[in-house]
Amino acid sequence: MSQSEQFGEAWAHVRDHERPVRPDDVWFLREARADMPPSKAHLKRLAKPRPEIVRAKVLPEPDRSRRREINQAAAHGSAIAALLGYRKPIVR
Repeated sequence: MSQSEQFGEAWAHVRDHERPVRPDDVWFLREARADMPPSKAHLKRLAKPRPEIVRAKVLPEPDRSRRREINQAAAHGSAIAALLGYRKPIVR
């Protein structure tokens, strides 16, 4: 008997009751599924070697020196503005 045929009996038991499926029914189906041995096809899929995934080329690290200069210039500019007492106007 195949795995789907074994599970079919448990599903038919739940399906044939004239009521909505309850959480207990879901638990029953999970237990019925867990008790079954894996199929030959599933064991074959597990035994199949999977290819190792590697990047074709390593992406270079982005150059952050220009962004660092901009941030330092902004910091110096705001420090100089604070020393001079300059306040930014409120823009609405």
